[in-house]
Amino acid sequence: MRSISFIIFATVYISFSNGFIPAIQRPALKAQLRAACQQKDQQKIFKLAEDLSKLNPTTDIMKDFSKLDGNWKLDFTTAPVGEVPDEETSGFKTFQTIDTSKGLIYNVIDQGLPEKGLKISIGAEATRKSRVAIDFRTVEAF
Repeated sequence: MRSISFIIFATVYISFSNGFIPAIQRPALKAQLRAACQQKDQQKIFKLAEDLSKLNPTTDIMKDFSKLDGNWKLDFTTAPVGEVPDEETSGFKTFQTIDTSKGLIYNVIDQGLPEKGLKISIGAEATRKSRVAIDFRTVEAF
């Protein structure tokens, strides 16, 4: 009878370890990442992004590419200062719109669209389980 109890305990423990711990870690790391983005701490952002990638429930972006569809707030960019306006000081909104069915990402700087703004079109294709290839295509100024 002990061996059965041990097997049941071991199975529950493994399931608990593999699912529960990441479920707690991810929200905490995401909160730290949001704070690092607000502070514009690039080193910390890259470190936290790397840590989060290990806990990512999407293990194959080629299968789950459509999960990227929609509008995404741009909290951080590696673009040089001045290329993307700071929302707090400029009042302009910056975001991405992703359409995986067309394989396009739009980086948008909204200065009062549809009359004023900038829309940068980028081709996107999932090329490996953890990589998306991008190709800058067009820039539309309004």
